[in-house]
Amino acid sequence: MLLPGWKAFSPQVRRDTIFLGGLKTGVPKVSLPTYSAEHWQNADIDRERIQYFDEHARIIFYADGRFGWQILGARGAGNISRLPDEPFYLIAAKKVRLHVKGVVNGKVLVYSPERITIEDDLTYADSPNASQTDNYLGLVCDKNIEVAPPQFTGPGDLRVEAAIYARKRFVVRDYNARTNATLFLHGSLTAGSLSATEPRYRVRQRFDRRFPQTRPPQFPLTDRYAFESWDASWQ
Repeated sequence: MLLPGWKAFSPQVRRDTIFLGGLKTGVPKVSLPTYSAEHWQNADIDRERIQYFDEHARIIFYADGRFGWQILGARGAGNISRLPDEPFYLIAAKKVRLHVKGVVNGKVLVYSPERITIEDDLTYADSPNASQTDNYLGLVCDKNIEVAPPQFTGPGDLRVEAAIYARKRFVVRDYNARTNATLFLHGSLTAGSLSATEPRYRVRQRFDRRFPQTRPPQFPLTDRYAFESWDASWQ
């Protein structure tokens, strides 16, 4: 599990200068729950607020509140819908992968049991720091959530604004590509493990201060730990 305030270390950092206060042991393991499409089918959610995917699909969000999707490998213009004012759910069936990018204007949870691939910037229509914003995005996967290779994201910086839950791994593909870029994560990141990010990306993470009070719809929670306070600077 990645805690707020995490930053990537440069390869030049000396190991003996990290965690000078020592390492606390004996902390119990936090078990990460498993989900499925049936979890949301059995939840108290209006079926009109759930879009199911039985095949691998690419989802694109638009700043005006619409979202589009197309089955991977299919020809044609795909489908376009508008997000409702209420929370909306994009749910993949067993073994189905989802690709996501765009600008979210709404309250959305994206779930895949297999893999979610972030293909490009994934941000909110309004800054998450704005006082009146109510845009929320949750990415939930029982296996891996990954950042696509540079041929999809481009060679520059990548911005992701979301609460991320990857039960197995959060992965940066082709992390050894020397793009001299920064991965900006604004939200939260929970993962069973993390891949390396450098030299492709330096990483800057900022915890979304709204999350202790409000979270993306149906985003996983644990009762093992409670948020108390945090300092954005590394100590």
